[in-house]
Amino acid sequence: MVHTHSDSIRRQLLDSELEVVKPLIRGKVLEVGAGHRPRRGSFQPPVGECSGWWYLDIHDSRQPDVRATVLNLPFQDSIFDTVICLEVLKYVSDLRGAVEELVRVVSLGRRVLLSAPLMHPVDAPNDYWQFTLHALKRLVEEAGLSVDRVCHQGHRLGSVLGLFSQLARDWQPSSTRSVITRLFTFLTRFDRETTGRTYTTGYLIIATNRKHVS
Repeated sequence: MVHTHSDSIRRQLLDSELEVVKPLIRGKVLEVGAGHRPRRGSFQPPVGECSGWWYLDIHDSRQPDVRATVLNLPFQDSIFDTVICLEVLKYVSDLRGAVEELVRVVSLGRRVLLSAPLMHPVDAPNDYWQFTLHALKRLVEEAGLSVDRVCHQGHRLGSVLGLFSQLARDWQPSSTRSVITRLFTFLTRFDRETTGRTYTTGYLIIATNRKHVS
């Protein structure tokens, strides 16, 4: 996987985790918060290996297949095999309603992939939330999902590098910014999980729908 110097450390770590779990993305797929325009990061979704892939977003500029909000998905119940929702929940006012909609449209026993930040700059007027793992797991479990796997986007060193990579995006000239970001990317290889306090930039959760839609 090739990262560009414009990718944040968090985005690079998230893309690496998505590459690992890519084999779990199968069947009819709904991706919320994306479109046919070039996506952020370097992860290339396995569109050709799935029976169908629908992009949904609220912005026409991203060229989604369906323009709608995650709070009101225009699909019938239990229609998708995989639902992907990356970095969207932080901008949604009704968290419970959003996750319940994701669960409603995914078939029983099928998967939801959900990512959310714990440490990220506030970048929009509707940037409402940052998530601890406890809050994120409680949110998805109360909606009827069973958490199968949790992927941390970095640990102690990765979190520090993630913070500095965000600061470096404002540095000039761009050549200096590029060199610094590449150095940070290299240093993430030495990031290791530590005992005690949890440090991370955010989480990717893979969960299975255990809820019957009434």
